[in-house]
This record gives sequence, structure tokens and C-alpha cells, in this order.
Amino acid sequence: MAQKRPAPLLSGGDRHAGGRVLALIFMAQDAIRLEMGMKVPASIPVIMAAVVVVIGLEPIRAETPNQLLQLSLATLRVPELDIAFRLHPEICSIGRNPNQQWSVACEGVPLHFYRQISLCDPGPPKQCGPPPSTYTDCRSFYWDIDERGNPTGWFGGHRFESVAADCMPKGTMTSDRADMARVGIAPVPEEILDYWGTYTGKPRLMK
Repeated sequence: MAQKRPAPLLSGGDRHAGGRVLALIFMAQDAIRLEMGMKVPASIPVIMAAVVVVIGLEPIRAETPNQLLQLSLATLRVPELDIAFRLHPEICSIGRNPNQQWSVACEGVPLHFYRQISLCDPGPPKQCGPPPSTYTDCRSFYWDIDERGNPTGWFGGHRFESVAADCMPKGTMTSDRADMARVGIAPVPEEILDYWGTYTGKPRLMK
């Protein structure tokens, strides 16, 4: 019996193929940025994409669990988690599960490290400012990955599961912000409307 080969990530029926190619390109770009501590010329991703085309769109397969993890992160759409992993790959762990797939756990991720937060009294009048130094927002993330890097939540219906958790940072907020600035990563903007008055001491009616 002929041995079955893994299905290529780039196939006519795979509507996510283009996204995976771009994910791999920008993963390489980010690696260069972190290693060299400088901005990568905009032409680099174009050149890399051209190489993919020139070689005839050879099947792209993740060769290691870490590559599978990076492919899945590109589709989770959680930019704070993506930034945390870029700066501290050890924040996530990956291992085999009983279904012969891979399971990922990223625990105690300090999301507030990677956000530019505006804490607002909804008013009227609406007034915003930085959150207090005691403000934290830490979560743990869990998901499974198939052999092509597609993420699925443990309970179905979502790409991942997340729960509030104790903070387990791998660095300080100051050092992480400095590393982000060095490689050109901007914090994720977020506005918090404090209707309950938890921080402002002025409860407001929900609109």
C-alpha cells in the first residue's frame, strides 16, 4: 500500500492557505527584528513571498511543535498573546494529547503589559486617564492544534479557551515595553468604561 503523504498546507481547497503563507513570512520577519534589534525593510516580505512563488508553491509543513504553535497563534487573533509569545516563547508550552494532536497552554499571561489602556468615567462628561498602578489583567489560554496548525478550543465552538488567572510574567512591564519599542511593536489600544465605579468611585447607569 502506498504511503500517504501529509496534505500540503497550500492546496486549492484550503481557503486559509494565503493566510498561512503570510503568517510564515511575518514570523520570519519578526525573528529577524528580535535578533537584529532593527526594523526590517518593507521589501523583505515581498522578496520572501516571491521566493515562495518561484519555487512553485511547494507544500509548507510545520516541522516542529514550536512551528505548529506559531502557526496557530497567527489565527487566534489575540494580539496581546502574540506579543507575549514573541518576547517570551517560554510563556507557552506544547505537548501531545490523547487524540494524537498537540495541546497548548499559555498560563498567567499579563495582558495589561501589552495594552495601552484608557480607564474612563463614562460620564457625562466622559473623562479618561491611565489605570491605577494596581490594575492587572492576566489570563490563561488553552487550545489544541492539528497537524496543519489549526487551533480548536477544548470545548468546541471557539479557537481557544481562556480563564482569568494569577499573573505569571516572564519579565517586567518596563522591560517588555522597552523590548517592544526596540522592535517596533506598539501596545494594543483598549478603552475601559468603568460603569460600576470600581476605579473612579462614580457608578454610572449602563447605556
